[in-house]
Amino acid sequence: MYQVLPSFSGQALVLALCFVQSLSGCADLRGAGETRLAWSAGQTKDSQTEEKKEEEPLGRQNPVLREYFRKEYQTVLSSDLDVPDPFVEVFVDRRIDDYLERLGQEVDTLKQSRELLAEIGNELSGADGSIEEMKPRLRRTLEDFEETSDKLRKMVSRILLDLDSKSDFKPPRDPVRGRAECVRDIEFLVTRTDKALSELEQFFFSAGAVVHVADLQNQNMLTYLFEANRMARDMKKGL
Repeated sequence: MYQVLPSFSGQALVLALCFVQSLSGCADLRGAGETRLAWSAGQTKDSQTEEKKEEEPLGRQNPVLREYFRKEYQTVLSSDLDVPDPFVEVFVDRRIDDYLERLGQEVDTLKQSRELLAEIGNELSGADGSIEEMKPRLRRTLEDFEETSDKLRKMVSRILLDLDSKSDFKPPRDPVRGRAECVRDIEFLVTRTDKALSELEQFFFSAGAVVHVADLQNQNMLTYLFEANRMARDMKKGL
């Protein structure tokens, strides 16, 4: 099992506001329950049809996320607020939704940088590829990639504390980084990024996904992001 421990920024007020929103969510749940009772007494089936259309967001049943945010609730709020379990579960749902929304945004940004790097690599490997002409564009893309990959790794590592988040990887030390070296290093970046994105997608955004600790030992989504980040930083310095 994953070891999931609380990690906070210290801003309990933000969590308290999230909790207030959760109370509203519970009220919505009670309203939905009343609607079902009213329908069973003789209303039309329209309400039931609408309810079936409302699917639970992916990720809410992820046991690692639920345990993490339950501990967050217990640590920050439970000593001051005595609320029934349904309120706690709605709080956890809202926190998971918020986390996955922000995580998804960072994943999309990383994908964009990955596509740009792959495009630059293809142009450099072509007959007309010029490293000097490509340098400004490559440097900007590497800066964006380095920032996003580091942010994404930190977001995930605070949830999956049992996973290694770094490795002993060191980028190759080339006396001169020419076209061939840039193409090689970009291929490494793209490969590592693809592996990280695949595991992120499977663990956080796939319905019913089950990822065991044994499957993520040693090399994992965090170490892939770390190695890609270090390569991007090293390439940027050499341009």
